[in-house]
Amino acid sequence: MLTVSGGKLKKFQYFKEGYLAPIDGTQTFTSKSISCKNCCTKNADNPKKTTVYYHQLSAICLVKPGLKTVLPLMPEPITQQKDASKNDCEVRALERILEGLAREHYHLKLVLGLDGLYSKGPTLKLVRSYGHHFIAVAKDTDHKALLESVEDLDREGKVQRFTYTDKRGHRHSFHYVNGVPLNKSHPDFIVNYVNYVETDPDGKVKYFNSWVTSLPIHNHMCCMKIMRGGRARWLIENETLNTLKNLGYSLEHNFGHGEDNLSSNLTCLMFLAFLIDQIISGSGLALCIRFSKLR
Repeated sequence: MLTVSGGKLKKFQYFKEGYLAPIDGTQTFTSKSISCKNCCTKNADNPKKTTVYYHQLSAICLVKPGLKTVLPLMPEPITQQKDASKNDCEVRALERILEGLAREHYHLKLVLGLDGLYSKGPTLKLVRSYGHHFIAVAKDTDHKALLESVEDLDREGKVQRFTYTDKRGHRHSFHYVNGVPLNKSHPDFIVNYVNYVETDPDGKVKYFNSWVTSLPIHNHMCCMKIMRGGRARWLIENETLNTLKNLGYSLEHNFGHGEDNLSSNLTCLMFLAFLIDQIISGSGLALCIRFSKLR
């Protein structure tokens, strides 16, 4: 984790409700022969297939649309947990991230950028219980009841629509609405909904997505800002994980696996090195760095 001196973190302020912080999981180690007691496994119960051992982690970064520099927080290893009958997963890793943030940085409020894996009632309620906001991908196939509610509100004239064309001739189309139940299982959990489509001058769809968010959508400008916040997840996929894997850090290389926590500790040290690199390259951003105790 990190602490801040001189208010320099304000450079990353995008939403007044909190710093934009996308989360994404990635695999850091896989082998059919090397393992430790913390490895998750595939095919372990199938004698006809070779057991695969692997480690993953959930990465979280502070980002801002239009700013190339990212600030990684402490990654959360996804490894075999004590007394667990199933493999660890990204959702449980998020629970530990939220616990760690509450313990180490109770003053830091975030707007978490989440993919469709987290777009479930219990997970989003947990995020809000810690005082954070979210922008979570809402796939049509996973949110049929949500879309039905949006259609009902549309028939009542409550869904807002607008379109604009940029200088390149790309057309950006939105529709959005506040106050929609997330699903039938959690009718009391109310979210706001944004749908976005970008088409080029020839009418070809270049990008489309839908999000649910806890941020209020007051007007068209708010809607566009939430869209940009949702799309900023690429900053953790490309500027963070792709950089660590393919541009010199060799995140997926087995520098040493060990019998206990060596693999995870080396990964955490790699994120620390990346954080220092981002600070140096980020126009002299003055931060006091403090990672949580390594496992």
